[in-house]
Parts: sequence; structure tokens; C-alpha cells
Amino acid sequence: MIDLYIEYQPEGGLGKKELPFLGLPFYEKYRNREQVTANDTLYLYRNAFTDTELADSFHETPNATLICYGKVYYRNPVSPGTEALRVPLAELVPLILNQDLTRKVKGNFVLVYVDKLSKELQIINSPFGVRPFHYSLNGSRVILSSNATLMINSLEKVTVNCTALVQVSLFDTLLGNNTLVEQISQTQYGEWLRIKEGRVSRTQYYNYPGLFAQPPRKRKDTIDELAEILRQNNRLWELDQPYLLGLTGGYDCRLNLSSLTPDERSHAIAYTYGMLSSPEIAIARKIAGKMGMRHEIVPLETDYEQEYLDIATEALLISDGFAPFMRCNYLYAHRSLSPYAKSCITGMYGSEFIKPMHVMADSVSINSRTVQAFLSGRVVDSIRDYFTDLKNSPNTFYKPEVFTRQALEETLDTIQTLYLSQNQSMSREVALYHFYMHEGMRKFFMEILRIDRFFVDHKLPFLDQDFIEALLASEYAGVYNNIFNESLLKRRKGQMFYVDALARLNPALNHIPTDRGYKPVYMKSALGWTLVGASYVITKKLKRALGGNPTYNTKKWRSMVYKANLELLRKDSPYFRSNFAERIEAGEHLKDEHVFGKHFSVLKWMDLLENRFK
Repeated sequence: MIDLYIEYQPEGGLGKKELPFLGLPFYEKYRNREQVTANDTLYLYRNAFTDTELADSFHETPNATLICYGKVYYRNPVSPGTEALRVPLAELVPLILNQDLTRKVKGNFVLVYVDKLSKELQIINSPFGVRPFHYSLNGSRVILSSNATLMINSLEKVTVNCTALVQVSLFDTLLGNNTLVEQISQTQYGEWLRIKEGRVSRTQYYNYPGLFAQPPRKRKDTIDELAEILRQNNRLWELDQPYLLGLTGGYDCRLNLSSLTPDERSHAIAYTYGMLSSPEIAIARKIAGKMGMRHEIVPLETDYEQEYLDIATEALLISDGFAPFMRCNYLYAHRSLSPYAKSCITGMYGSEFIKPMHVMADSVSINSRTVQAFLSGRVVDSIRDYFTDLKNSPNTFYKPEVFTRQALEETLDTIQTLYLSQNQSMSREVALYHFYMHEGMRKFFMEILRIDRFFVDHKLPFLDQDFIEALLASEYAGVYNNIFNESLLKRRKGQMFYVDALARLNPALNHIPTDRGYKPVYMKSALGWTLVGASYVITKKLKRALGGNPTYNTKKWRSMVYKANLELLRKDSPYFRSNFAERIEAGEHLKDEHVFGKHFSVLKWMDLLENRFK
């Protein structure tokens, strides 16, 4: 599915309406299989890239209406003798009324439930909440959508959210319900919202830190269960027809592959993207050949570079300014692959629960101040100090006027409510882990889902309640594996789950080298550990000697965007400092690529929609 757009007016009077967002260039390009259902109180617009029917996402009874964005499955194990995997919408209604969702169902979904009698609207986001969904209130009228940019064209007034700008400065992401637009909020993970008479109440109905086991179960006692859950997860999806399977030189993708049967592999189209000289492509080609699979390569070469400026802009619009422009490689790759298949199994989402924090910290945080704040035991005071430093620094991207007391207090309130007050028994390290995992999920994974939803439907084997709950009760969970230890030896222990699971599911994949230069099987012996360390060091030095990442030529591609937008960077802005262009021209962006890319993307997105902001 691509997008939903919903309006609800409990007093009635909606009637027929014109779609206010049609005419947006990127949206006109991807309109497909549109369906509309409407009455006096509810309007639903649905745009899908598959031939599924409206009944897959819409269910109505005399007393209620249920709309489902995504898919809902029965929790494992499925009862013996039944083949029912996807939950019919009619069966969800009593579970919602009894608030019994997490015990019986799972999936990556958002549910919208309208009680016709009480005139209450409920929004229920799935426990790990990486599927983007937004809401906006105007009196008793409610607008909801998977696409905030569509909502902007429906609102009478649109203003920039300075709290969001401050949060991007502090954490490289938005916290809580914030978006870049004051009038639009986004749903959080595991959140149950109730909206009635223009008021919103929120309940955190699922909070995974409560799942931490003390002490965790031993690896040898949990590996078979975890491997079997991953194998069972494949039963949830239609693997008897063509589907895409991400394949890289790392662990996540080969673990997905290992849980497939030979028949399931026969329908897979393995794919890899990057520069043709990348070892990622060479390793993926070797894996596909070993498994007898079709393998497609999406080269990020001349054609990609020629389109880069256009797809970078398109990525910003499709993602509501949430994703930095440099995520456009996902748009290009999955747009290129979508003619082959519309379903895609990827290891990107949820596998971070397996890894120690130090290994994945670059994906979810780009500054050490966040780590210091949580580990100091003075989280609130540390964030206040960081806020003051940013406000007064000439190297901050936003003007001092953006750093208001209100923005600070709203941010601290979110941190206090979500990550401190509810988890006072946690250690400092686990509290930071909790913050990282949830805000990191939304920062990194939701960026990609927002872009990719126009081209493929991602299947997420690791981001699964059964798997995560079993993992967090096990020593394999990253939270138990030297979270912030920089020791190479200790960090590599966080990869033992992959090695042990591959040994049970498909041992041959343990004998194919990774992009770090060593075979996973090396990690099973003392001599092998020496080879692992040596291979890692050699590979790192070689990458440095070759001038950076051999898969993505990021410095060149990003510099193209900045050069094309120097005039925009020099424009006077009520939000951005005037030295943005000077810093780019001085080459500062080459040292902090992601930081500059993130803030430039906010500036560019606001400029693209400039006529909408008041």
C-alpha cells in the first residue's frame, strides 16, 4: 500500500469533496489504483500499488468503522491445523474493545477505529511503530494520513515547528509526536490515542523495557527457539510468487536467506545496489550463486548520478522532509526493482536489537552529547547545557531565536515522560539503550519506509514481537553484550547470534566471507578470533586508503546537491543562520556529512513547500 488519507467529522457535513493534495508533482507521478469511500462523517482515500481490495483495509459494522494501514498477523505459534496467518479485520474489533491486541496479534500496522455511538476516534500504532502515520485536529474535525505533505494542502494554516528544529539539533531526530509542522503530529510506537471533541488522550500500551529478563536465558537454551521464530515468520508472507530479497556482504541479509526453503528461494530475486567495484556486490553475487538464486544489481553509477538532483528532491517530498536527501539511493534502487516484484524482505529493520550499542550507534545518533547526558545520571541538566551551547554557538544551523524556552521544556517533558519517569528502575545504560532503540527506529528506519512505500512493501522478519520478546529474554540481545564497549573482541561477540543461527538454518552461509573480510565460522574458535581481528583491521585500513566507502560515493553526490543549491543556502531565513553557505563552501560538510545533510534537507523541504507556510 502507498497511502491513506482520512477525514472524520463526528457532527457530519463532510459530503463530497475534492482531493486537496492532487496536483503535487511527486504525488501525481505515483497515483495508482485509487479508491474512495465516503459518507457524511467519514472520508477515506486509498492509493495502492498492488491489486488488493479496499476490504483489506476497511471494515464497517453498524456501530463502528475500522481502517487498517499495514497488515496484522496472529502471534506465533499458529495453532496446529490452521493455516490462518493474517487476522481478518472483523476479528480485530473485539480485540480493540477488550484492549487485547498485544497478546494475540502482531505486525507492522496502524489501526484507526471509529466508534459511531460515542463518536470517539482511536489510533493504535503497532508496538515497534516504524510505519509513519500522522494526525491533525481542527476543532472536532480530524485529518489522518500516512503522508504529512498531503495533509499540509488540507490545512488552513501551516507553521514551522521550532521544537522540532531544536530536537533535530539536539538528537538528529524528532522526539515524541513532533513533526516539522506545528499543526501535524505523528503517532509513536506502541501508542493508543483516543480523540473526542477535539481533545487527545495518549496511552503507551506497549513498552518493551518491561521485557528485559533478569538474568537473561543462556544462549544455548534460546538459539533453537529464535531460529525457529525467524523460520516461522516467513510463513506470514506469500513466498510462492516473485519477491525481492536484499543481499549484502553483512549478516542480516544472509540470516534472512538462511531461513528460506529451497522452494521459497526459487521465487526470490536477490538484489544488491552500490558502485560496481563494491565488495558488497561481489560477496552478494557469490552468495546468490552458491544458493542457486537469481541476482539483480542496481548500479549507482553514471545513470544514478545524472538523476541524483531530481531524486534527492523527490525523496524529500515523499518523506515529508523526514528523510535526509542522501537517502535517495533507496528510492532509486527500489524504484528500479519494483517492476520485478512489489514485496521485499530486508534485514535492515529490527536487527539492531541483536547488536551491542557501540556497533549501531552511528545509525541512531551522530553526537556524543546524547550518550553523555544519559550516562551522567543528570539527563535533564545535561540536555539543558547542550541546548544552551547550541543556542550560543556560531556553528549551529539555526538562529538563536529558534531555541526558545518552550522548545526546550517541551523536549525535556518528552524525555522525562517516555524515557525517565516510567523506567526509574533501569540502569543508565539500559535507559539510553531504550532511547536509542525507539528514537533510532524512527530516525533511520522510518526514513527509509517513508521513501520506499511508493515502490515496495517491506517485510520485516526481525522487527517482530515474537522474535524481539524472545531475544530480549536471551543473552543474545545487544543490550547484554557490552553495550558501549569499544573493544573489538567484545563487540564481535554481539554477532554470535548470527553465527549460531546460520549453523542451524543454513551452515554453508557461515563459510562465505563477509564484507569485513572474514568468514562467520571463524568466530567459533580461538584461532578464528585472531583471523577475525586481523581481517577487520586490514579491511578498515584498505577502505581508508581507497578514500572512503567503496559502495557509495557520498562526498561527490552530496557536494553536487550543495553546489546546485548555493543560492538557496544564501537566502535570508527566519530559521537558519546566514553562514550555512559559507560553511559548505569551506568544505565543512566533508567532515560531518550526515549532520550537514540532515539540516540542509530540512531547509530544502521547507523551501519546496514555502508557499504553504504562514
